[in-house]
Amino acid sequence: MTQKRKGSATAPTVPSHGSNIPRKDIKMNAMTNTTSATNVKAPLIHQISEDDLEQLTMKELGALYDAYHLIGETLCAALNQPKFIVGRSNMFNAAGDLVDNLDSHLSEVISAIVSVAKAAHPTTVEAAEHKAWILFKFEASCADDVPLFLKLAAEQNLAVAEAEFAAKQTVRKGA
Repeated sequence: MTQKRKGSATAPTVPSHGSNIPRKDIKMNAMTNTTSATNVKAPLIHQISEDDLEQLTMKELGALYDAYHLIGETLCAALNQPKFIVGRSNMFNAAGDLVDNLDSHLSEVISAIVSVAKAAHPTTVEAAEHKAWILFKFEASCADDVPLFLKLAAEQNLAVAEAEFAAKQTVRKGA
């Protein structure tokens, strides 16, 4: 059985994103406390909520999307290196499991960023343009259907035009 290799254009939010190398074992991913009560170390956790994302401007949300997307692509590339694989088994070693878990987390954050952008109703031209770019980048990275991508482009073009029209109307009323 041959496995498909992921190309550089795959999005970290695509369900099939990540390495094509299966995990070594499930135990690595189970949440267990293996330390004694007197020597408990706090886990290293990266948390971000949709509430946190909703507080950002569209420009900031777009910058965050770009950063997380770049990190996700880099992790995907790293996971395909032999140093994260056990011998010739095509299975992750312990470090590979940790990197794969981080990659999965980044995919979830990227999905949340896109969800917040989709739900947003920008009131300025700049915000509408940044929202459009977030959605374009996400959809382009996992697009398989040109007509659906063109539909998104038309919808976002209309949203930007509506924001421009509203801005002009505001200027006229103020003059």
